[in-house]
Amino acid sequence: MDLKTSSRSEGSVVVVEVQGEIELSNAARLREVLLSTAGAGQCGLVVDLSGVSFIDSTGIGVLVGALKRAREHGHAFVLAAAQRRVRRVFEITGLLGVFSLCETVPEAIAHATEAQVPVRGLSDNGAAEE
Repeated sequence: MDLKTSSRSEGSVVVVEVQGEIELSNAARLREVLLSTAGAGQCGLVVDLSGVSFIDSTGIGVLVGALKRAREHGHAFVLAAAQRRVRRVFEITGLLGVFSLCETVPEAIAHATEAQVPVRGLSDNGAAEE
């Protein structure tokens, strides 16, 4: 399945909608979109995963990289509306403690609007730092 992205502004937050499968063959395209958005002038970035049916380790790496980039710029980074199968990947990898993951996009927008730079950091290997 092909990967499709679109973005829109919701106040000071950019929402990036992702549809399809995030995998090795298309992760670079998503990386470009997220890294350019994560470094933009907005205060927050919400990634709407409601249309994502599959994510592999390459896709997780793209999200970790975008999270780090957003934090470097002092921006909030929130994942939203992940399907059960995709959410399970975050549970298995232990990344639920690193990412902010909200059930709905409006909830994620509110969280990103209110959030300051997240307290937890990421080491260079993507592991959570205390």
